Amino acid sequence: MPDMVLWSLLLMVGALGGAGLVWMILRNQRREAYEQGLSENATEHAILGERQTGADKQAAELRAALAEHQAEAARLRDELN
Repeated sequence: MPDMVLWSLLLMVGALGGAGLVWMILRNQRREAYEQGLSENATEHAILGERQTGADKQAAELRAALAEHQAEAARLRDELN
């Protein structure tokens, strides 16, 4: 009977130790994945910021070109009249 209690106790200690080891490994993997996601997010944010800046610049250029063409069209209309 005491041998059975000892083996049961050893089995429980081993199971708890194994569970603790698995928990530590998974915790580290989760932390690394989280940090990698943060890094990727920062990179993606910077890329999207650059794209937005380029789009804003292009929109400003197109607005300026439109204003020039509208002024030219108005000038040509005045010449016709």
